[in-house]
Amino acid sequence: GMSSTLTTRAAWYEKNGEARDVMVLGSLPLKAPGAGEVCVRLAASGVNPSDVKSRRAKPLTDPWVVPHSDGAGIIESVGEGVSTQRVGASVFGFGMRSGSVLMAPPLNSLCCLQPKP
Repeated sequence: GMSSTLTTRAAWYEKNGEARDVMVLGSLPLKAPGAGEVCVRLAASGVNPSDVKSRRAKPLTDPWVVPHSDGAGIIESVGEGVSTQRVGASVFGFGMRSGSVLMAPPLNSLCCLQPKP
């Protein structure tokens, strides 16, 4: 298929510390949804105690970390093998770095909140 560079508005950090000292807001690259994945436009992102502890002290294994484990939003597009009827469905997911506006988690990691008619 045709490949294009997508970006998403996101919050992230590149070093440990307090939010006011280390959080950055901007654009990050986003891969298009792959096989079995969906692109979700996030409407809500939860902050858990584990997210705060990780930002303060967990060593980074990537150049940057998009925080927050839980989020909810709308499926905007789908990858190979996912029905296009899923587009528009409201979903909730765990452990998905929901500090970005758009993301591409596996469909089987999401809970459908309202079946699309």
